[in-house]
Amino acid sequence: DLAQYGSLCAARSASSSARYVYGTAYGDWLPVASTVTTLLASGDAVHSVDGILSASVSHVLNALAPAVGRAPTEPPMSFSKAVRAAYELGLFEQDLYEDLSGAHSARQLLCLARDLGYKLELDDIYVEPLLRPDDNNSSAPSGPEAVEAAMLIYDKAIDARIAAAASRGKVLRFMARLEHNHSEDGRPRASVRAEELEPTHPFAGLSGAALSVRFHSEEAEQPLVISGAISQKSCVNALYSDLIRLARSVDTRARDRGPSTPAAAQLR
Repeated sequence: DLAQYGSLCAARSASSSARYVYGTAYGDWLPVASTVTTLLASGDAVHSVDGILSASVSHVLNALAPAVGRAPTEPPMSFSKAVRAAYELGLFEQDLYEDLSGAHSARQLLCLARDLGYKLELDDIYVEPLLRPDDNNSSAPSGPEAVEAAMLIYDKAIDARIAAAASRGKVLRFMARLEHNHSEDGRPRASVRAEELEPTHPFAGLSGAALSVRFHSEEAEQPLVISGAISQKSCVNALYSDLIRLARSVDTRARDRGPSTPAAAQLR
């Protein structure tokens, strides 16, 4: 909640000995959190942010609705098989419904919004799930065969949405949005849902397990777009990078205090 978030922010103040880093809280290994910090430090005002925050769902929809000019899979892939392919690459959360329902994307969007200074709660984000777990099939499946079997009941509906978008010359992408510049009540509007995008949209051309975040700010003439492919290895490397940054931060503070402090003794 906001109170806990405020406590964490206070823990990072210069007067506190507590340190933490969270570069992978949203955007995986991409420099999204650091970009937010840079934009705010420069005095720029971010009016809106949109992006694709789920690598697993991105991989699924990019396989089902490839960008214009990219050859579709042969034979055409069903939704259940696309989910299985993403699962076998290790792209899903432990509970794959966290990704497919939009819950994982919503949590990342919440972190991003709070870093931008917006006092949002998770319930303030409108989430339209790509799919809702069937009442008789709500527990997360485990194993490629079980995953594909559990997704079969969604094939017809999802494949129909993909085809409908294609008939209009568009592709389906799972979008997260944070918009403040069009808000009438002064509060930002936040949402996560599947949207049909024009082929010229920067997110329409993504492939594989790609994430992308676009910032619209006061000072920039053109939106700032950060994109990149995600994998299990990139996740591990990003977490390792955060650990190194944290260790260096603690080491620097310990050396500044001198060798008699407990922190310095532990590090040596």
